[in-house]
Amino acid sequence: MINNGNYLSEISETKYKGMLCSLTVVVAVMGALFVIIQGSFLSYFHINLITTVACGILLVVLLLYIPESPVHLLRKGQEHKSKEILKWLRCTEDEYVLDRELKILKNSFLNTSQSTRKLSVAEVHSNPYRKNMTVRDISMVEVVKL
Repeated sequence: MINNGNYLSEISETKYKGMLCSLTVVVAVMGALFVIIQGSFLSYFHINLITTVACGILLVVLLLYIPESPVHLLRKGQEHKSKEILKWLRCTEDEYVLDRELKILKNSFLNTSQSTRKLSVAEVHSNPYRKNMTVRDISMVEVVKL
């Protein structure tokens, strides 16, 4: 299954990444609201039927039209195919723009993935990481409250 945050960050332009990745939280909250509203009018069986079967079928159909990630293709050594997908995603034929985008993708995703290291438990609980985890945990609690 696609990790939508990673996929969105790999296919979107730099100026839209934050907005698109934040939009996934909004869509999740809207989905929860949709199920709550359904609960006022439908039985538990029908809610499950709508949310699992109908949404599942819709998801599978829509996934058939999602292109492969250009970063994934670059990791597999398929630069030409990656450039074709970027051409479709950016709606441009300009070689300069496409080459610049490929260079940005290579620098931001390929170089960092090769230089990352595993963190120990003590490092994860150190100050810089603890602040990010606290913000994430508070955000998740707020979403669950809905």
